[in-house]
Amino acid sequence: MKRTIIIAFTIFTSLFGLISCGSVPQQTEKPVEKTETKIEKQQSDEEYKRSIGQISEVSKEEFIQDKTEIINIIKELQKIMDKQDYQAWLPYISRASIQYYSSPVNIRKANKRLPDKTIVLKGLEDYFKYIFIPSRKASKVDEIRYINKSEVKAVQVLPNNSTVVYYNFIREDGKWKVNIPTL
Repeated sequence: MKRTIIIAFTIFTSLFGLISCGSVPQQTEKPVEKTETKIEKQQSDEEYKRSIGQISEVSKEEFIQDKTEIINIIKELQKIMDKQDYQAWLPYISRASIQYYSSPVNIRKANKRLPDKTIVLKGLEDYFKYIFIPSRKASKVDEIRYINKSEVKAVQVLPNNSTVVYYNFIREDGKWKVNIPTL
């Protein structure tokens, strides 16, 4: 009798397990993918709106193209800064910035603002080594912000939604160039 009960119980639990497994619908990954795509699209739309602000003449396609180009330039600049390669850095800098910081008067102004008074800037190359590189060493650019269609700030968005500007870009001869703020 005991053996019959054990056999019946085993059969019952096996059948119950099969029936319950068969009755649970299999969930595919497509709904998750659709949800993720929808969230990514919403975040992308929000970033686009933050980036263009009141500049209505920048399409979403232009924004995506500009952001991609600027992020790629920043990646190249990071490699250049890691090597401290001044000559490789120059082609990424706007003509106006090169001209401004090549002036001894403006280099002296920059020198006076340095917290470390033992550093003496003699020219644009010193500016590159002692100001440009250290001020961007730990930077992480998340987004861009348009000032107008041909001027952009590359920023890091902080958890409190404030931003830190690491680069200013200007479109020069159809390419984005770093525009170093004047003093």
